[in-house]
Amino acid sequence: MSRPPPAVLDEGLYAELDRLLVDADRALVETYPGDVAGRQPVHTVYVPADQVSAELPARYGAAALSLVEKHDLAGLAASLGLTDRTAYERMLAKLAREPIEDLRVDVEDGYGHRPDDEEDAAVTAAAVALATTDATPYWGLRFKSFEPATRRRGVRSLDLFLATVLDCGPLPDGFILTLPKVTAI
Repeated sequence: MSRPPPAVLDEGLYAELDRLLVDADRALVETYPGDVAGRQPVHTVYVPADQVSAELPARYGAAALSLVEKHDLAGLAASLGLTDRTAYERMLAKLAREPIEDLRVDVEDGYGHRPDDEEDAAVTAAAVALATTDATPYWGLRFKSFEPATRRRGVRSLDLFLATVLDCGPLPDGFILTLPKVTAI
């Protein structure tokens, strides 16, 4: 294996970068001190707002279990020499019990541009569906960005979603908002 070429940047540049970024580094540590304690979702499912319902996680779980059976994943595991069925059984139980850990109502790229009344109705219905069930432990909204072209619509969807959720009760643990396409803070 050949050696990499010698570095061309002076060591002083690295020190200068550290000096210039010291305030940003400090703010990052103060604002985000590390991973939160406890459970964190292993995946997030983004679903267009007009397709969200209280039954959606169960439907996803049933579809996944059907695919496991259809494609004989147990047989595949056995053919690969994976004879301990513990992980397989745990996967089946997880798909039956909690197929979606984090469901994000999407009114951004996955939803597209719709008339205001249509998006208002979808956002409100999705908020009610999720706020009145415990089908998934983490959930929230991915709203349109605050870029000029979508800012008003993004804020309106956020406002309607939050107002509807709060009308159903307090914000639950595991409630998450996703602001896409952040370009500056």
